[in-house]
Amino acid sequence: MPDEPMEQLCRKLNLGTILAAPEPVFGGLLHQMMKVETDHGAYAVKVLNPRIMKRETAVGKFIFSENVARTACLNQIPAITTIDSHPCLNEVEGRY
Repeated sequence: MPDEPMEQLCRKLNLGTILAAPEPVFGGLLHQMMKVETDHGAYAVKVLNPRIMKRETAVGKFIFSENVARTACLNQIPAITTIDSHPCLNEVEGRY
């Protein structure tokens, strides 16, 4: 039986072994947010809407948005960013 996409993502990014089923975090409009607990820690994983990701400019806009958030953090402006050691956008089984 093949691994689930979230297990593949955790393995790809060395986030650890998932300890419990990922839990949805409610509040988003266009994308899905999941809480994933592993033996290395707890993570928030945003699962991007596949319809939006089919748009020609979507990937570039997400990378730009992450760069803005990272710049804000570097200038002591509160913002949530991706883990520094990982790319800000990852693809597993055609999903981002």
